[in-house]
Amino acid sequence: MRARPTATTRRPSATVLALDLPGSAGRPGRRTLRGVVLAVATLAALAVPAGASAAIPNDGPAGALPLLPATAENGPITERQRTLAFDGATPDAGTPRCLGPASFEQTAWLRVEPDSRVRRLTVEAAVKDGSTSTPDLAAYVQNGATGTDVREPQGCSGRETAGDASRGDLGASVPLVVPAGASVLVQVGWRSGDAAVPVVASAASEALPALPAPAGQAFAGAPFAARGTGLVVALTGATTTSLDPAQPRCASQAGVWRRVRIARKGVYAAATAGDAAGTLTVYSTTPSGDTAKACADDGTTPALTTVFRATRTGTYWLRVGTDTPEKAASQAGLAILGPYGTSKAGTAAAPAARDRAARAIDPKAPCTDRRAPRPAFDATVARKLKRGGRAVRGGNDGAACVNGRSTVSRFTVAVARVRGGRCSWRTGRRFGAPRSCAVPRGARRASGTDRWRTTLPTALPRGARYRVVVRAQVRKGGKLRNSGPRVTLGVKR
Repeated sequence: MRARPTATTRRPSATVLALDLPGSAGRPGRRTLRGVVLAVATLAALAVPAGASAAIPNDGPAGALPLLPATAENGPITERQRTLAFDGATPDAGTPRCLGPASFEQTAWLRVEPDSRVRRLTVEAAVKDGSTSTPDLAAYVQNGATGTDVREPQGCSGRETAGDASRGDLGASVPLVVPAGASVLVQVGWRSGDAAVPVVASAASEALPALPAPAGQAFAGAPFAARGTGLVVALTGATTTSLDPAQPRCASQAGVWRRVRIARKGVYAAATAGDAAGTLTVYSTTPSGDTAKACADDGTTPALTTVFRATRTGTYWLRVGTDTPEKAASQAGLAILGPYGTSKAGTAAAPAARDRAARAIDPKAPCTDRRAPRPAFDATVARKLKRGGRAVRGGNDGAACVNGRSTVSRFTVAVARVRGGRCSWRTGRRFGAPRSCAVPRGARRASGTDRWRTTLPTALPRGARYRVVVRAQVRKGGKLRNSGPRVTLGVKR
């Protein structure tokens, strides 16, 4: 980019230049060729402030340079390298600064050429002169061998994600599983306030087996996940495509997507389980680096949980990340519970979500949730009963097991006709005499624990108000006992 004149460097006018031009001795006032050359040189010198440098050729993505083969004393090595200088480098307009507004203030670009095979590509950047600073690094997977799509990075690393400084591990690193035939643009930069010293950038590739892409490889058209129950997410064959936004705090080499319909605002708990699951990220709208609501990184545990508040209804996206998509039968369990009224209640439900995710891939997985059972009606039950339906169904937002043992033996459903504050409880096909509404009678057993369902013998008669009560029963001391809160649904028919 061209350096602009500063406030103390003013361009001389054309009139001043004409007066300064030397003339010919024989023809006063006639400019000579030498005078014109001197004038042009003077204008160029005055137009560029002292200390300014010309823009480097790879200052933008369109001028990205290739990496060069690297060699060692014992011969060639598999990675490629290039030393980058930043004299004259400028920020890139229209390119996200994925490490904050001060990042990537001076940048240089490289291109990693495509490969005919799926590969694990590890891009690194480290200072050359022993500086203690960490450069900024971003990777943009392209949809093909060429292109300069830099609207959204797929990997991002810097001082926030670098290794242990006490051990001298100061380099930035972005590992990605890249589809076959895709090139990668690499952005290396320094943030505002850092000394822009030279940086050595390198890229190493590892060929991976060609495997079919799993369901949900792209967020557009990803399968929907039902709330309240666990499901299995296949991860074998996953890659990182040009549509997968980077999340520096929860980075993964590959991943797959699921969508979930949020019908009510509130707090939700999401969890994924399994050794193959590395990250879990929740997006509130079309996925991008700015729409992530919450994320969880694996650390050292095989289960991840995150709690987020849904401030709008509609479709949300979840991305399950993995670092081992080349393994056969690589999979993870996924569960979403909610809504809850407070963040405290959502956090308390996180173990239940984790248990459901773990049992999706291993029915004998030990459980950690210690809450009482908490039944809930499906949102459509009242409307269907009012229209003459007979099915009553719902889920369990509370514990389904404690320390590996089931705490819910069954759910029971009781129906009463309400008149004058008294309840006539239904037994079989008939309603009994009016009595207290505090003690349900004639309860029917529902099938299922995580998800429960029962069917009434007949539709509710018209012209009355009804109350449907569901409770959980737990076996204690050899007897079934009511446990946890009961949930009531009012219906007018």
